[in-house]
Amino acid sequence: MKRFAIVCILCAMLLAGLQGCRKVENEESSAPAASQDAPQQDTAGAETQPPTEEATQEPVQTHDLGQVDPETEHILDPDKVLDTALRTSLNQSAAKIARQYHLNLTIDIVQKLGDQKPAAYAQADYEALYPADSSGVLFLINNDTGEDYLYVSGDCGRFLTDSVRTELLIRISPMLAVSDYQQAVQTVLDTIAEVCPAHVFDQAGAMDPADIADLEDTAKQLYTSKKLTAVVCTSEDASQEAADALFEKLYGTETDGILLMLDTQGEMMYVSLGGKMRSSIGGTTIGAMLDRIDMERRDGAAAAAKKFFSEAETLER
Repeated sequence: MKRFAIVCILCAMLLAGLQGCRKVENEESSAPAASQDAPQQDTAGAETQPPTEEATQEPVQTHDLGQVDPETEHILDPDKVLDTALRTSLNQSAAKIARQYHLNLTIDIVQKLGDQKPAAYAQADYEALYPADSSGVLFLINNDTGEDYLYVSGDCGRFLTDSVRTELLIRISPMLAVSDYQQAVQTVLDTIAEVCPAHVFDQAGAMDPADIADLEDTAKQLYTSKKLTAVVCTSEDASQEAADALFEKLYGTETDGILLMLDTQGEMMYVSLGGKMRSSIGGTTIGAMLDRIDMERRDGAAAAAKKFFSEAETLER
């Protein structure tokens, strides 16, 4: 009811000439929001207010998440706001997105914030579940004050930008005002799928977002033309074991695919194969392919990734 009242009041203000229907809470974990004297105008044309949280506020975990398995439990609903069927369905959808886009993902439905602000509460819960600098999203559905919050950490923040998150929160506010949790959560998941890469995981921050977008398009075209899944990952802690584990986590062992992991701390590259590729692609072929990729790598990780996708297109199963 609080959220509904807030939306009603702000929408009444909208009729008087304002452009926003409610306050939007939004801040990226990696950098505190700069103080501003006037509202910002996001790309969708909706006016949003600057964050009210103090940038220096320390996150303090306010409830026990010790029994939560973040690998399998993506919907936190301790007060059982959702019925069992809906909670299970949304959890399955969130798990699929988390796996496909290689990120941490939690939907946190909260009835009471205690004395915390939404940003601090969301950050505390995220860091209780996942490493602080890991790539991930925690969507706080705040049924206490109605100020929902989208907390973003690590690499995915380069794609879930301020403007994307602001527009997203504005879109889902009317849904949450009438307790349409299914549509609100699905809209968040759809947005992640729309803007985040599923074939290029730049964990080391070695590529520009524009290059990643181009490479993502190339990977999708490769799958369309050859039904071959090709993935590139950069890492500061690369190894053959890590490459194999990542491919299996993303696709299992039966998917026809190839993954290249680039070690940004050295010159090593590791290839992992899946499905029929394991038996049809030999070590000699992989070695020659890596030699050709290495020649392009002097121009950067993006150039190496582009060459990898070009090489993958020539592979026969």
